[in-house]
Amino acid sequence: MKLIVFLFIGIFLNNGYYAQITNGTAMSRTIDNLFKNYDKRIRPINSNGTLDLAINCLILDVFNVDEAKHEFTVNMYLRHHWQDSRLKYTPIPGTKFILLDADHVQQMWTPDTFIQNERSAIRHSIGTLQEYTKILPNGRILQSARITVTASCRMNLGYFPFDRQLCGLELASYSNIGPGYTFSWTSDIGAAVSEDLSSSSLKFRFTGFRTTTKTLTYPSGNQTRLGLEFFFARHSIRYLQDVYFPMFVLTVIAFCTLYSGTILTRLQLGIFVTVTTVLFMNLNASWMPHVSYQTALDVFIFVSALTTFTTVLVNFVVYNFQKSSGSKLKQQGVRMTQLSKEIPEDLIDYDRCNTMTESLCEAPEGQRFKFDFGFKFGTKADTTLSLICKSKGYLPVFYLCFNIIYWMVVLIGSSWYPEGFLAVETQE
Repeated sequence: MKLIVFLFIGIFLNNGYYAQITNGTAMSRTIDNLFKNYDKRIRPINSNGTLDLAINCLILDVFNVDEAKHEFTVNMYLRHHWQDSRLKYTPIPGTKFILLDADHVQQMWTPDTFIQNERSAIRHSIGTLQEYTKILPNGRILQSARITVTASCRMNLGYFPFDRQLCGLELASYSNIGPGYTFSWTSDIGAAVSEDLSSSSLKFRFTGFRTTTKTLTYPSGNQTRLGLEFFFARHSIRYLQDVYFPMFVLTVIAFCTLYSGTILTRLQLGIFVTVTTVLFMNLNASWMPHVSYQTALDVFIFVSALTTFTTVLVNFVVYNFQKSSGSKLKQQGVRMTQLSKEIPEDLIDYDRCNTMTESLCEAPEGQRFKFDFGFKFGTKADTTLSLICKSKGYLPVFYLCFNIIYWMVVLIGSSWYPEGFLAVETQE
């Protein structure tokens, strides 16, 4: 009995092995026949006289979004679909398609798709290229390759660091232009993202994508360009912690110098805060984007630094005025002592002497003696000084109003989201 069982198993395995050998031989013979008289210089044409090339993409990762270089990098599978009637063959039993090797791929016509805004691109390989080409019995061809593309992207950094960027890849055929050639997405969407997509960009979050199609007209004919656009939102929390909060604290400390301590202490503390602000600005300038226009962060830093400097200027003016006024009062005190010795005591009404204005010491019945202290309030200089002293209350109010308006404009202006995008949830 055991002998019979082993006999049946041996026959079964032998039949399976024989079938594999037979299928392999048939596939090799079919491939050889397909490329026997094949000329890859001739573009394939369908029964309707046109070549219909369709593509789709599977996005694996989006990273290295660099606002300094205005570029980003995408890792994806790029797939081409087209029909070549010269590669039709009789179906092979047990085989749905023929998987070509690299040598035979070099012998067939392949699309010359390129990326218009590409800066660099690589095809991945570990020993051999990570790509494959399948041929179906009806002559339908699927070619897939894993590529990593670094492409240019014109970024608008007006709302930096709360900006959102729209970047894309523009795909087109290099030589197939004009009638008799169609270039399109395989479906309305034409692209998808990997289920385990993990955006490794440290600065931006990949939030959505969409596909577009446009036609450009050249003297040689029309060219169709397929766009794969990506939408990024910047991670802003680090900027709030490392830039906005320190600048706000330095400005508040500068305001404290207007209300507490002696004027000399306030001036010294204000100078220290100003120097710290300047050093902080220089440290941040090394990593901030270098553009020809002002960003939102530039505006906040400039206004905060200007407010801090103004508080120091107010303390400086008040300090110098008090120092000058004290010296003059001291000198006039000596003059009053000398004059009081020359004027009879009963002729001076001390209750009516005003030491902060032009001092008039009036004697009874028209006998008046005028003491000139060397400075008079009510002049333009005194009006300016009065406004400077009042600015101690104006500066905090101004800075508060600026912050309210600033954050309303920045948060509302940077909250836009383009239409037609498919939202993406990435694994952070």
